[in-house]
Amino acid sequence: MYCEEEDLYSQFNKEVLVGFATESDDADDAYKDRIAALISAAEAEVNGYLAKQYKLPLTIVPDAVKNVTIDIAIYKILGRKGIKKDSEESIWIDRYKNAIKFLEGVRDGKNDIGIVTEEGVSSPSNYSFKSEEKVFDSDFWKGY
Repeated sequence: MYCEEEDLYSQFNKEVLVGFATESDDADDAYKDRIAALISAAEAEVNGYLAKQYKLPLTIVPDAVKNVTIDIAIYKILGRKGIKKDSEESIWIDRYKNAIKFLEGVRDGKNDIGIVTEEGVSSPSNYSFKSEEKVFDSDFWKGY
């Protein structure tokens, strides 16, 4: 997993978030399963963008991936009961949009998630290059 339930509470008030995840007829800890499912849904959404550039599942979770997963998970939890435009929770609409914009940049190769390889660069996995055989090789250019 890219984030845990406790990670959400570092960004949002636990009691309020639990309130958004709880239904009136829930057993005591039913909200935990709902939050876990929404974290999984957020992770799946993130993976949809990462899959074009990186081999999944990620073995190391960079902070950038963890942070956008937290933002998306919180947005999904709040969205269960609706986010009023002028409420304190409305900032999560912008945070969700920013997370998606960042992930679109990752998908398109414009943003980096911070995975460092032994060579010191990010490691996209789905790139391959094929070129035609050289027409003008180094022997051809001798004397020019």
